[in-house]
Amino acid sequence: GWNVAHKQCGRAAVLTHPYLNCWTVQDFSNHDCVTICTKIQNSMGVTKTVYFSSIYLDITKDVVTEELKTVVKHCNDHDLPLIIGMDCNAHSTSWGNCDDNRRGEELDEFLNDNHLNIINKGNTPTFDNGRNNSIIDITVANAKATDLGIEGWKVLPYESHSDHKYLTFQVGTYIPFKKTFRNFKKTNWLTFKQVLDKNPLVFTNNLNNQHDVEMAGDIISQMIHLAIDITTPAKSALPRQPMSWWNTALAEKRKQLQDLSHRRHKALIE
Repeated sequence: GWNVAHKQCGRAAVLTHPYLNCWTVQDFSNHDCVTICTKIQNSMGVTKTVYFSSIYLDITKDVVTEELKTVVKHCNDHDLPLIIGMDCNAHSTSWGNCDDNRRGEELDEFLNDNHLNIINKGNTPTFDNGRNNSIIDITVANAKATDLGIEGWKVLPYESHSDHKYLTFQVGTYIPFKKTFRNFKKTNWLTFKQVLDKNPLVFTNNLNNQHDVEMAGDIISQMIHLAIDITTPAKSALPRQPMSWWNTALAEKRKQLQDLSHRRHKALIE
């Protein structure tokens, strides 16, 4: 199934396909903000590490949260592509609403000040509870992410079983996750030791700052990985067989559920 990045009892999450090599960025993840990284290729075939954040902006709190400011600052300062999907609970004509409110004005100012581009297109509501509808779910990206080529943003007409609609867009070309394994039961530990002995680690005692310690740690890590690659090479795991549980009966049930949802929505309006 899909992988889920979230905090316990959190109001934000990111679902990723198991074929994508993604990892959660814990420094920028909490109850209302989840950030992941993955590698994708741009139209020129260049591989980029891209940050994706899912953020919930509580309507009872300041619209520009510390979590939002922190992840945006980090990515902009380090020239990292960042794409954010957020339930902002704010109105602005900048993302398609017919009116502006205070929260929308404050968020719009933050986006402009931090060079974040609004990806939303058109004025199709992203939120509809049968009594009110508006555009409060927005997608934004910094300049590095926009350069990757974000296309096809739209609100999907499919039933989401929520007051919020599905949003979709395309960006770059994903790099499939190649699952590998190492059989350490067959490792020749004598050879492992010999490889390390042939590449002695020489350090001075002048580890005076964080940079020196990190450099030393990187060298140790590289040597250990070299010894492991020689003595216990990674092998490709056999692909899992696709599950064939979907059938015409389930497709018919989904259609019936969508029909019932549309009837409910119509009844609420009337």
